[in-house]
Amino acid sequence: MAETQKTRTDSNNEGGEEELQSDIWTELRNLRDMVVEQKVELSYLTARVAAAESLVETLKTENRGTLQYKTHFLTFKSKGVDINIFITAIETRMSAAESLAEELQMKNDAQASELAVTQQKLSTLQQRLTDNELLVQELEKQQEVGKVAFSTSLLASGEGNTSSDEFVSLLFSNVITNIGNHYNPNTGHFTAPARGVYYFTFTGFTAHTESAMRLRLVKNGNLIVFAGDCATSTDSEDNASNAAVLHLELGDVVAVQRAGTVWDDQYHRTTFGGFLLFPFSCKRSWRTVTVLLRVLDTSALNPMGDTAAVAECKQHRHANKHTHTYRNPCTGTGELAQLDENTDDFDPMLCL
Repeated sequence: MAETQKTRTDSNNEGGEEELQSDIWTELRNLRDMVVEQKVELSYLTARVAAAESLVETLKTENRGTLQYKTHFLTFKSKGVDINIFITAIETRMSAAESLAEELQMKNDAQASELAVTQQKLSTLQQRLTDNELLVQELEKQQEVGKVAFSTSLLASGEGNTSSDEFVSLLFSNVITNIGNHYNPNTGHFTAPARGVYYFTFTGFTAHTESAMRLRLVKNGNLIVFAGDCATSTDSEDNASNAAVLHLELGDVVAVQRAGTVWDDQYHRTTFGGFLLFPFSCKRSWRTVTVLLRVLDTSALNPMGDTAAVAECKQHRHANKHTHTYRNPCTGTGELAQLDENTDDFDPMLCL
């Protein structure tokens, strides 16, 4: 029985030791956990401290800048510099600059207006220059037209009589002079290149025949002057001549017609010639707004069978202007001209 009680006492002692060890291990684990938590909290606190130190440094830097600004301000203030006065000065300078800009703009506008007026004057001068150039060209043409002269004889070579019963144009084939080429040896016709006064002369010679010689100067087929003679047995050679001063219009045709017999030889006894004494100036003034020269492509047959330039006169109103297309009596070209509505420079008789 005593052994049984001893056994129970030993068992109780072993159970108490095991429970004590378990409590110790539990306490150690709790202590370990607390240590870990303290380490984490310490790390967090360390980070906050570092951030706080960085913020402090930043604040120190900003404080130094603020101190510098304050120092500058105090310096300015100590020197008597007033910010309001400085701002007022800037505003004054701005106002002066704005006034100057407005003045320059006004000058620029005035110069633009002057430039527009100058350009208009230049355009007017250019138009006047163009008109004057056209006038010079027209005067040069008139001067060229004024150089008209021709001299011819019946035969270019050989000798003999030519005859016909009716009046026909003589073909003076030997051209001695033909300034302007207004005499046509193929037709025997002289065509007036411009309005003016012309002088014409002709001479006929008759020989070796008893047939009468009759010559006449014609204008557009109409008789102007006549000359004639007839050789006889006692006077086997004879001649006749005549002349006339004619007022011709552009395109008028002058020729010598013959009926009967006429003689010519190497001495050129039968002749026809003439020249322009003076042209008539154009009745139209050159104070035109626009002058456009053009050669008309229309033509008509005149009484002598020659082709002559003609034009039509077209007149209509357009923006208080009259536009005329007519034949220039000086040059024979058609001209399109714009004249002021109330002008009296345009001669309606020039419209054909």
